[in-house]
Amino acid sequence: MDRRWWPVVAFVVWTAYVWCTRIANAWGDAGLSTAGKVGSTVLSLSLLVPAAAVAVVVARRRRGLPTPGEVLLLRAFGVWTIAVWVVRVPMILVADHDVPFKVVHAVLGVVSIALALVTLGVAGRAAAERAAASDRTLVGSG
Repeated sequence: MDRRWWPVVAFVVWTAYVWCTRIANAWGDAGLSTAGKVGSTVLSLSLLVPAAAVAVVVARRRRGLPTPGEVLLLRAFGVWTIAVWVVRVPMILVADHDVPFKVVHAVLGVVSIALALVTLGVAGRAAAERAAASDRTLVGSG
């Protein structure tokens, strides 16, 4: 596999770990209402579904450049992850949770955002490489 994809693989695996754990924790929490459990599951799936789609892209793109649609998927996954954590971390920090819970979730957010940013970089480089290859093709045919 092209080494440029390893950070994306790490992002997918990390996302799967974090949000599958969130689903398990939500459904195991007797103090959380059914609506809260469903809400946690829906939010988790909003990250797990694109993570699975990105995993398919990575599996298909062992070599070569991603398509424009695949680049868009990488970008959307990264941006959505950042948006979720930019909202969630402050909510967690001001909520009535103990300090270890706040620290753990802040770390989860920071790592998720860092991996999302690296994935956005991979997507940007791939788009630039595709544009450069397209330009070379146009110049070569003219």
